[in-house]
Amino acid sequence: MSLESLEQFYQRILEDQALQEQLQACPDEESVIRVAVQLGEESGYDFTAAEVRQKIEEARQQQEVRFPLESITSPQAAYF
Repeated sequence: MSLESLEQFYQRILEDQALQEQLQACPDEESVIRVAVQLGEESGYDFTAAEVRQKIEEARQQQEVRFPLESITSPQAAYF
């Protein structure tokens, strides 16, 4: 249930500029996690800091896989 709740909150963040700004104002990752949990709770979502960490790590891993492949297959790669 709580991973589903986190995913729902993530979708809300994508649509809500004010939430994005609050998270972007955080000085470090731990602050982002703490504020995300707090904002989620205030909005009626139920997830833990550990689940937010897991989501962040999954996003990092997806970027690490996606960006190298894009650079190899992009037309711009031929110029470097």
